[in-house]
Amino acid sequence: MESQLADLQDVSNKTFDYVVVGGGTAGCIVASRLSEDPNVIVAVLEAGPSHLEDPVILNPHSFLKPILNPEYDYNYKTVPQEGLDGQEAMFVRGRGLGGTSQINWMIWTIPQRDEIEAIGKLGNEGWTWENFHKYQRKVQRFYPPPDDERQEYKDLYNSETVGHDGPVPLIFSRDGCGAETLWEKTLGTYGVKSVKTSLDGDIKGIYKNISNIDPKTRERAHAGITYLLPALKRPNLKVLTGASVHKILTEGADGTVAASGVQFEHGGQVCTVFVRNEVVVCAGVIKSPQVLELSAIGDRKILEPLGIGVKIDLPGVGANMQEHVVMGINRWKVKEDLNIVTGGMVDEPAQAKKWSKVLGLPHTIQMVVNSLSFVPIQDASDRAELLVRRQQEKLARDAGAYPPGLKAQHELQLQMLADPRVPDFETQFFPFMFNFFPNPEPEKPYLNMFPILGRPFSRGTVHITSADPKVEPAIDPRYFSEQIDLDIMVDSVKFIRKVAQTEPFGSIIEREELPGPDVQTDEQIYEYVKKYSGSSWHTCGSNSMMPRDKGGVVDAKFKVHGTKNIRVVDLSILPLQTAVHPQATVYTLAEMACDIIRGRS
Repeated sequence: MESQLADLQDVSNKTFDYVVVGGGTAGCIVASRLSEDPNVIVAVLEAGPSHLEDPVILNPHSFLKPILNPEYDYNYKTVPQEGLDGQEAMFVRGRGLGGTSQINWMIWTIPQRDEIEAIGKLGNEGWTWENFHKYQRKVQRFYPPPDDERQEYKDLYNSETVGHDGPVPLIFSRDGCGAETLWEKTLGTYGVKSVKTSLDGDIKGIYKNISNIDPKTRERAHAGITYLLPALKRPNLKVLTGASVHKILTEGADGTVAASGVQFEHGGQVCTVFVRNEVVVCAGVIKSPQVLELSAIGDRKILEPLGIGVKIDLPGVGANMQEHVVMGINRWKVKEDLNIVTGGMVDEPAQAKKWSKVLGLPHTIQMVVNSLSFVPIQDASDRAELLVRRQQEKLARDAGAYPPGLKAQHELQLQMLADPRVPDFETQFFPFMFNFFPNPEPEKPYLNMFPILGRPFSRGTVHITSADPKVEPAIDPRYFSEQIDLDIMVDSVKFIRKVAQTEPFGSIIEREELPGPDVQTDEQIYEYVKKYSGSSWHTCGSNSMMPRDKGGVVDAKFKVHGTKNIRVVDLSILPLQTAVHPQATVYTLAEMACDIIRGRS
């Protein structure tokens, strides 16, 4: 695989039809699809290493190991967050071909149809549920569960709503911890019912998750493996790793700005690659705004103080950033001798073999996250109507102070928040422990169930602080800057604790360790949430797809406003956060963009 990658002399000072900035999830897809045409030549500049043959990446059970490891994770930090009691938050981002799809948790979820329709209502032609779902099915190669399904926790799906011929293999995990069914039944007593199929645009309820794992190899199927690797043998595709992009070289004025090349650094040498057709920026929610700003495309108030002469005054670059906030420290000690197996118990090969034998598995146990619940606030909180009304009043009172486009976003968010059909937060069943907050007794069963805020009203920014491309941008999500986000998070924590104490799930719990008996009052829960919340690494919006006069950065065809041939294709273009894990959405929007670039849509 490594021998198929390009050398510097294959790219430097050469001219390509397309230059793809970033070989992450979207970049791998764009490079693969564009290079299908043998009449064009494509270059990919990826700052990280390859990792295409790395067993740490390929083994699904080791999905937590790359996190915070600088070989695989850029491990950015936010600026201190007032909403988190002044703490910095981790900002995990994948480093290498495949980007974050090589270090995520292999959770394959697609948004509620209302969320996709809301994106279309912001002025984005083509963002309908039907079109989105068409491209999502194009990505999927769904494998039905085997007939000898062991677990009571069922694999529910509808074959008519999934794709069967796409590049990405999708399966239901065979191996759970043994407590998922009890959690499902207990949630049902609170009105959170089982979802019959999770990939049709109606995600309200609990379901067994689908994972991007190859059933033949039992390995992670990330974008580098599924899209890029098969394309590497093409002579018209050159993929250069270790290439850190400085800026896009452009000519012309606002409205006619055209990319002529890309400046990058490789092995300490500053180089240039030239482009005939388009530069496609796929560097992610942090780096894509940085590349645009260093290329003199962005907010004049940010760029001019840094000595960067503005070519396109585009204040939306680096703004409108949204992030799923997660409150990840909710721990329960499970009673022993119930054959409930959690992550730390099978980390060692000998223990994994032991438990595989105990559970009667025909293979070594391979655990991933496989139980998700998406819950409307109306099912979890007795003050849901009050929260909606307060936010409606705030919007009416402060509408004049909102940046362009934000009022329309918040109106759409409020419509979804008031709708009991549309989920507002996730409860994730997590039979593992984070390596940065370890289990005190890894050989014993512990469970985490934590909430993730689905559609935050808070908005943040990511901006350069220097004209030096080696200086990382300042990441400021402004967590809980909107009170309603904190209110929903607190109520979701209270809901999860209540469910965990209820039968039948309550019968397997020995004790709640965290938050624990010392955190009971509303005031204590609020303080706990602020202390232990942070990023779920699902950030979007920093190059939002909206009309320019609404604060947008790219138009509905992914093209940067004011340019002739620069597009952004990654999660940074999503103008409204969706409640789900965004991996599948990135694959989908990249496929949509490729058809637009090739004139097929």
